[in-house]
Amino acid sequence: MPEDNEADPTPEQIKYVLQQAILRNYPNPERKGCPDAVTLEAIARQRLPHEDPHWQHVSHCSPCYGEFLNLRKGFREKSA
Repeated sequence: MPEDNEADPTPEQIKYVLQQAILRNYPNPERKGCPDAVTLEAIARQRLPHEDPHWQHVSHCSPCYGEFLNLRKGFREKSA
């Protein structure tokens, strides 16, 4: 049986690396196709199903993803 490797990344480390990749690799300086603030808030509050096409945009647009992360953080801090 293989031993646990201390160098294996944790789920939080993997999440962080993926978030940073999205924030870095999907520039959209002209903000083409970006949803409005109300839609971004609905996404951040998880009020839209993952099948909604706005989720696809947010996960492939660095500016929208950054806004999404900031909104989620704010909502979590308020509920804590």
